Amino acid sequence: MPLNPPFRTIFIPTSYIGGKFYARSPLRKCLSLLQTFPITFRVIIRIYIFLNYLREILSYFLLFYNNFLAILFFTLFRIYMKVNLPQYMIQVDNKLIRGKAVTSPLRLYKMKQAGINQIIDLRNTSFVKRPIEKFFCKLFGIKYQNFKYSHLLESLPEPQFFYNVNNAIRKNEGKTYIHCQKGKRRTGICVALYEKYFTQNSLNKIISNMINIGFTDIFTTPNTKQSKKYYRIIKEFLNTYIFKN
Repeated sequence: MPLNPPFRTIFIPTSYIGGKFYARSPLRKCLSLLQTFPITFRVIIRIYIFLNYLREILSYFLLFYNNFLAILFFTLFRIYMKVNLPQYMIQVDNKLIRGKAVTSPLRLYKMKQAGINQIIDLRNTSFVKRPIEKFFCKLFGIKYQNFKYSHLLESLPEPQFFYNVNNAIRKNEGKTYIHCQKGKRRTGICVALYEKYFTQNSLNKIISNMINIGFTDIFTTPNTKQSKKYYRIIKEFLNTYIFKN
């Protein structure tokens, strides 16, 4: 059946034989009838076909874009997990690391990958954050122990408290991470006693580490009530545990 040349304007392939255009399928024969419709309808058909092509192109683009984002995310995640432990985590020796409280599951997973299989929490408050940390520790197979040390620092704990903390560290076959809320004062006191008995550090270095990390207040603001309290606690701790054999 001969078709008029305008039929080519709707992007339907035809055969050109003897100076006339012929449809090569029943579908094209049906579409040839569109030539009898007004020009407005034919324009709408062309727009529809164009939009379909555009939709196909966009679908392929979005598929590629989504895959690219997924690959990028997992690549960055793997790079992040290979980064060293953060600066606030200080390695005391090959069995003990000190720092502040950790509730991020990613951070705990990273600590597990670094060989930490036990966490000692010295907080006596943080009634919401402690259970969260305990939950994620259990999830990642990290042993969690909570030895409560008052954040008020009005007095030193009993000797049995320090014995229990040090005993938990020494009995653990892997690395232990010890912390309070900010990893400064309560943590510093416990670590100082551990350093005295289980490391080769000199007394000067032990005292210096404890003060420089957690008790700089006694030098920067020596006349405040809080600094005086810290000075009294440090003096009592040194005389009771550090300077005694």
